[in-house]
Amino acid sequence: EDFSDAPIPKPSPDAVDADGRYHEFQTDGWGVTWEMRIFSMMGHPFRQPLADWAALDSFRCPPHPLAESGAMERYARHVAEEQEKGHYVKGGGIGFFERMHALRPFEDVLMDIYDNGREINRLADMLMEYEMEELRLACEAGVDGIQFGDDFGTTRAMLMSPEIWRSFF
Repeated sequence: EDFSDAPIPKPSPDAVDADGRYHEFQTDGWGVTWEMRIFSMMGHPFRQPLADWAALDSFRCPPHPLAESGAMERYARHVAEEQEKGHYVKGGGIGFFERMHALRPFEDVLMDIYDNGREINRLADMLMEYEMEELRLACEAGVDGIQFGDDFGTTRAMLMSPEIWRSFF
């Protein structure tokens, strides 16, 4: 696509205070309210729909964006056009561990994994089903490969012991 004539994105005027600082809250399709302080950069979860496990029974993953009317056809056409140009096209996206700690406080997710309770396993199963549908749709669209990614560590060590990681993931 040619974006040379596209306007440069800018925040809405109400997201910038009198001193020129950007600050905005946005709620995504998963029900996570994100706090953003740098325009066009992913923020941090501010309000999480599964902060309390009591909400898990009524929690549902949002519909896949590719399941929306015409979206799959547009995506498949885009994949084919990129491949015709000789480009390698990947499918996949955010990992389910990162999604877990967007939906639920990070420290709670780590403790939940350590405790290996019913709720965290149920959430993991729900998210894995969502991810599998995403992969199925990407393959149906004809991508060349699938990319998986998650962030399980710091610059010095894993966020959990290798034994816990292996038993859960």
